[in-house]
Amino acid sequence: MKFRAKLAPEQASLLYQLIGPISRIASSSSNDQLHTASASSWMKNSCMLYLDEMVMRLSAKGKMTDTDGIACFAELQAGGGIFFEHRIESNATNNAIVMELDLVQMRTALQSIQQDRSSLFQADTLLSHEVSLEHQYTVLKLAKRNNIPCLCLDAYTSSASNGGMVKVHHAIPVRVCRVAEMQYHFPPQVSLPDVQLELMHENGNKQPLRTIVERLRPIASTVLLKGNMKTGDLTLSVDTDGASIRTFFHRLIPRPDACKENTTNICEVKIETKKLTSCLQWQQNTNLASSALLCLVENEVVVLHVTLSPRSVGFFTYYVPVHFLSSDPCED
Repeated sequence: MKFRAKLAPEQASLLYQLIGPISRIASSSSNDQLHTASASSWMKNSCMLYLDEMVMRLSAKGKMTDTDGIACFAELQAGGGIFFEHRIESNATNNAIVMELDLVQMRTALQSIQQDRSSLFQADTLLSHEVSLEHQYTVLKLAKRNNIPCLCLDAYTSSASNGGMVKVHHAIPVRVCRVAEMQYHFPPQVSLPDVQLELMHENGNKQPLRTIVERLRPIASTVLLKGNMKTGDLTLSVDTDGASIRTFFHRLIPRPDACKENTTNICEVKIETKKLTSCLQWQQNTNLASSALLCLVENEVVVLHVTLSPRSVGFFTYYVPVHFLSSDPCED
């Protein structure tokens, strides 16, 4: 069983920006920076990684109170997408490899690589050396360290200030799994959406939904989302003893494809603000996504489907549970 891939600096940066928000879903502790690499700790923050000749998939589920019930799935194009060169050898079906790893450790490793490259870039710039990306790349490979299977990240950077090639090495312990185990980590089967609204599109009109939800979080534990397919409106409502707040997003793009046949074209769902906030952290990276689709399924789930930038690289999707809303006006 072998896996080895090369990532250009922009591909490693994209992978870091993607794994960052997903790892916060998978983390079992709010203070995840302090965890160690022992088997008893890294398994708490585990997610599933699937690799074959065509795609790379990540499957993560919420571990904390703020993220309990949330599931996130990412699918990236391998060759020509997240990797500019890769090789995989496996006896399993589809030449695939499945492993369980700590996504927080992977985020930390990628963050370290980004910081080291930035420091070397600044040093070379101060010394008036011409900085070239030609000899900068990251190698991702499956190997054994002290007889423990690890996903290793080796970053190579050509530095004129240091007079040669600088190598940064990280080894993340993994549990290699049978490919058949991946069937337990597929996206959930959900009903067709009642409402689908595109939150942002290619002209760069990014809606600050994360900012609004974060401001509502200290006020109320839940927020009511109301989507209207006819008008392209999304309304966020909060009602407490001390406040009643309505926030409106206009001119969103209705996406009727694969929706339920709904005569009203309106759907309301009640969702916990802390969980919605957790699923919107990717909006901090303004260059990460090219579009985002918000899907509301009454009394079932909120689905947030995000297409990466560039679009050909892949996507990631959040599934967030909602509270039941009774249709009986006599019930609260």
